[in-house]
Amino acid sequence: VLWHEDVGVWLDYSLESKRRRDYFYPSNVAPLWTGSYDKARTEYFVRRVINYLDKVKVDIYEGGIPTTFEHSGEQWDYPNAWPPLQYIVVTGLANTKLPEATRLAYEMATKWVRSNFEVWKQKTAMLEKVRYIYITFSIKKIT
Repeated sequence: VLWHEDVGVWLDYSLESKRRRDYFYPSNVAPLWTGSYDKARTEYFVRRVINYLDKVKVDIYEGGIPTTFEHSGEQWDYPNAWPPLQYIVVTGLANTKLPEATRLAYEMATKWVRSNFEVWKQKTAMLEKVRYIYITFSIKKIT
């Protein structure tokens, strides 16, 4: 039900509209983290997920993986990045033990740690959520 061959990722399902929700969320790759997929097809699923993440361009965000791409002004939407969602994506990819997935997980984790260190240097505090905007290869804190 949640895996969508045409997209190459697991998508949320709306009980209200009885349709898939064709939006990016880090939770779209949560089955890699929970291990709730056919392990005999790990390489296939991981290759598709990596292609999906590349297609939606999550790698352009130096501050980490955005919670969504929706610009609603709400705390759960862009440009916020939440630690548990970073963990789900990074750990899910790393747990597959496939070289390309492990490399991507390392890159994502490095961006997240680096961006949080930058916030700590500015605020001398670790924040519950981090708001970032990507501007010409640098991270700019939005207050």
